[in-house]
Amino acid sequence: MTAALMIACRIVAGAVALLALLVAVEIGRRHAMSAQAFWSLWLASIVSAFGLWAAVTRT
Repeated sequence: MTAALMIACRIVAGAVALLALLVAVEIGRRHAMSAQAFWSLWLASIVSAFGLWAAVTRT
């Protein structure tokens, strides 16, 4: 994989990770979830975002 493509993949993976976090926060705010449900959703989004990042950036 070329260096430019690798950098582009990392940028996209980072953007997806940030988007997942923002979606989790917005869902929690709009649906007035309990604190436990909100943090569970937040943690799941972080874990899946880092999993995506690791899969994309693995060399």
